[in-house]
Amino acid sequence: MHATSEPGGLSELLRTCARLCARRDELVALEAATCGEVALAKGRQLMRPGIESFIERLQADAHRRNVGSYEALLSLIAREVVPTAGEVGLELGVKRSLPALDIFVRKPEGGRSDIYEDQGGALTNAVSTGLRLIAAVKSGRRKIVVFDETDCWIKPERVRSYLEVVHQTARELSLQTILISHHDPAFLPEGVHLARVEGIPDSPEGVRIENDPRRHAWTDDEPGMRYIRMRNVQSHVDAVLHLCPGVTGVCGDNNLGKSIVNRALRAVFHGEGREGLVRDRGAAEAVVEIGLEHGRILRYVRRLKGNPIQCWTLLEPDGTVHEGCDAGGRDVPAWVAEKVGIADDEHHFQRQKLPTFLLDRGPADRASVLSIGRESELIRVMQDLQKADVTADARTVREGERTVAALRERIARLSSALALEVDCAALVGRAEAVQREAETLRGMERDAAALVAARTRSAVRSAAVAVHARLPEADAADEALAALAETAACDEAARSMAGLRARASALRERARLLATLPDDVPALEDGSACEALVRGMLAARVRAYLTSVGAWVGSGLAEAPELGTAADAAADLERLRQARRTALAAHEDLAALRTKLVENERACAAAIQSLGGLCPTCGAGLGDASHFLAHDIEDAA
Repeated sequence: MHATSEPGGLSELLRTCARLCARRDELVALEAATCGEVALAKGRQLMRPGIESFIERLQADAHRRNVGSYEALLSLIAREVVPTAGEVGLELGVKRSLPALDIFVRKPEGGRSDIYEDQGGALTNAVSTGLRLIAAVKSGRRKIVVFDETDCWIKPERVRSYLEVVHQTARELSLQTILISHHDPAFLPEGVHLARVEGIPDSPEGVRIENDPRRHAWTDDEPGMRYIRMRNVQSHVDAVLHLCPGVTGVCGDNNLGKSIVNRALRAVFHGEGREGLVRDRGAAEAVVEIGLEHGRILRYVRRLKGNPIQCWTLLEPDGTVHEGCDAGGRDVPAWVAEKVGIADDEHHFQRQKLPTFLLDRGPADRASVLSIGRESELIRVMQDLQKADVTADARTVREGERTVAALRERIARLSSALALEVDCAALVGRAEAVQREAETLRGMERDAAALVAARTRSAVRSAAVAVHARLPEADAADEALAALAETAACDEAARSMAGLRARASALRERARLLATLPDDVPALEDGSACEALVRGMLAARVRAYLTSVGAWVGSGLAEAPELGTAADAAADLERLRQARRTALAAHEDLAALRTKLVENERACAAAIQSLGGLCPTCGAGLGDASHFLAHDIEDAA
């Protein structure tokens, strides 16, 4: 709108009002949101005592649920090995913001006794066995554990009880377990699948494994390792240990190769494939194959020479390589832990000569490996979050109330913008009405201008019609155009007569000169000079005659007329036609003169011949300068 488009005009005022109203709406929305946040913070403050009480009860329940069950299991295994042992205790705490677990034996008279430092090897191994079972379950990976002669520290009469506890615990926890023992197989509990290692290690055939005839019938998706095949692995030329979902016992005499099963597993999953793993009798490499679910096979190769010396491959049932599962190097590939579920840690495969597990490590490591402190750590995080929420709520209430008061004050100041916006809207309506009227007026102005232009065009047309009426008819116009053409021809004839007048003047001058010559003709000895003189005289007379004729013709011509009306043009045309007739008559007279001139030239030639070719005046021959005068006479003729 033209009326409101200038700076500082009504449109600018309306935009300002709109901005103020929009700002007021924003402040109102912000006030509502702030009030909601303050209300929620106050509500949480009211709930604070109940939340803190709930977290405390949750912490006590978690301690009883985790630590209490583990204390019972460890105490049971310890009493089966050492009947006089006290209760095994676990105490969960926090050190350096991390969960920490202390493991000890409670003394009958009170107090504590450190298991690793103050107790014997039998009790230490028994508690380590229980801790390894717990770690294998809590790791969240494949449930398998290997105990390599952990019963060597136990009295023979307590071995059966120890193995019975391990068997029962593994079955309740659904742990696939391999028990390696040099004790009599009779010590193994009922239900354990027995595999015997027999033979002579240094013989060409090596040792062999006699598996339990009660071989388990695995289904494709049933979890667990199916078998362990060892080729050229120390004393095993080509031996297969078949496993069952529960406990598999491996028994045999000392130094036959029972623990090679554990070494082979540690080579596969921990990368501990030393050169000594390869059989001494000319073998170039040792191969370990582990049967897995769905018919897959994990193959490990340790070469004596070449690069890489260690290779891992996951094979499908048809012998093809599983995508992305073929690697070599010194470290175990990451896909082994991902596909098989066994990481490079100490949870699963116990070293034969280092049976102690976790007791020789710090409290924080114990809590982390056993995952005992995870729930408690989560509870502690909840406590920290609750403290942070309490602090944040107090700040929200304090700052929020100040913010709400300031917002309400600003909203009150901006409320007048609403009324101003209404007034501006009314003014805009009036301005739009004025604009519409202005548009109507401009339309009327355009119509008036168009009417004036139409009247002007009409007047011009009327004047043109009047002029056209005064013009001559078509025939008269054609005659006028023809007269103009003849006038142009007459003008050209006049210019030609002017040229003739100039030449006639020259002839008069020559006639005057000839008139001054003497009348008597001297006697000439040379007739050629006389001939030239006669020719000159004749030419002079001809020029004089021609000059007089041109003067006579030119005197009969009128000056070039000035064009006037059509009637004047017709009169001029008649005069031009008369002049043309006169010019034609003069032309005929000129032709007759030329004929007479030719006859005179012939007579003159006869006279010159009779004079002997000499000029009668000076006696000069007619072949010198006077001879050119004869050529002038010829040009004039």
